[in-house]
Amino acid sequence: MSTQEPVPGAVDVEQAEAALVEHYPRLVRIAYLVLPPSLGRDRRVLTAHWIVQRSLPRGRTARVPGAGGAGVPVPRGSAAPGYAYVRGRVLRQALVAGLPLRRRAWPRRVQFPPLLPQVWGLRLAPRSGGADELALGRQLSALSGAARAAYVLRALEALPDAAVRQVLAGAGVADPHAALAAADGLGAPQRGTALALLESPEFDPCSLQARTTDLMRRRRHAKAAAAAAAAGLMSGTLLGLPGEGWAPAEAAAPPYTHHPATEAALDPARLQRVEPLAWRTSSRTDFSVWPARGALSGDLALLRRALTVWARPGAAVRVSATPGTPAGPPMGAPQLLFAGVVGRARVVLFHDGVRVVRYAESYEGTDGGPALDFARTDSADAATAGALLVGRGSDGIRYLTAPG
Repeated sequence: MSTQEPVPGAVDVEQAEAALVEHYPRLVRIAYLVLPPSLGRDRRVLTAHWIVQRSLPRGRTARVPGAGGAGVPVPRGSAAPGYAYVRGRVLRQALVAGLPLRRRAWPRRVQFPPLLPQVWGLRLAPRSGGADELALGRQLSALSGAARAAYVLRALEALPDAAVRQVLAGAGVADPHAALAAADGLGAPQRGTALALLESPEFDPCSLQARTTDLMRRRRHAKAAAAAAAAGLMSGTLLGLPGEGWAPAEAAAPPYTHHPATEAALDPARLQRVEPLAWRTSSRTDFSVWPARGALSGDLALLRRALTVWARPGAAVRVSATPGTPAGPPMGAPQLLFAGVVGRARVVLFHDGVRVVRYAESYEGTDGGPALDFARTDSADAATAGALLVGRGSDGIRYLTAPG
């Protein structure tokens, strides 16, 4: 599969283009394997193709990073001299794409999702493999980007360790030795197994299956966006009206105005409640199939207070939200997940299709005002919708787990 053909220190754009065209599926597979699995399969596919397609030299010629005049194994073919350069560019961009955004550093373009192509309502993903491929994918997801790159170069590219260190250094990895050591944690790749698994359809972003997204969730998101825009417009208008303001000791602020849609969202009788056994027959695995649980799930007064504080939190309410989560009012009747006593507090959990909202009030009235917490869940699946934090105190942390 590979040979020790010497790679020159510089390649021209024609050689790089020939290598990219000839080995395009292989380069996209490398990018897909090195990209962080946290991106999701659909975004990893699009990002991998986008990275490879922007890996040509910017000028007429370019130097191969880390070549140093030494021979680096590359696939056979007339385009071999440019392959090392393109592969290095692909690795560098895939590694940068997995870095977290930092406040004191300018973000790189590759750290953001590709603008095009984008197809609304369509998800693209490689075909699912067997249990061995799934196990390898989970093991790779636990590694750093540099360690994944080391494993892929070893197994898929059949590079010896010295060449792997050279390619990783050229791709900008600060410590190639540590990357190889981390890759060793998965066991030395055996050509009969590791190569077969990495070349399986599970990791082939050029052989795809297309599926629609969650249509009901898309509809809820569209309605939520429209309602949020209308609420923002209404709030901006009403902020200019004269008034006395919010009383500092009130949990819920006085309503701006009486609106039928808003009043409907605050009616506990309209809360969505999933049947207790609906999750057994549903194809969905997120919070939308969780039944309403808790000893206070029928306490309409508590539920009304929770909805009212969510819609109009007063100055005494402690509000927190995870990064990227909007802390706005309900855009319709949400789903009830839990209502009950946890420690010394009454706790209510709602789900509106985009967020999980936790309302907590002191059971004895001695622990300050209510608390309102927001967490974004629009990308939750079976792996990330396993439990929700209900309470944290001196007696420990309590979770509401998925039905099952």
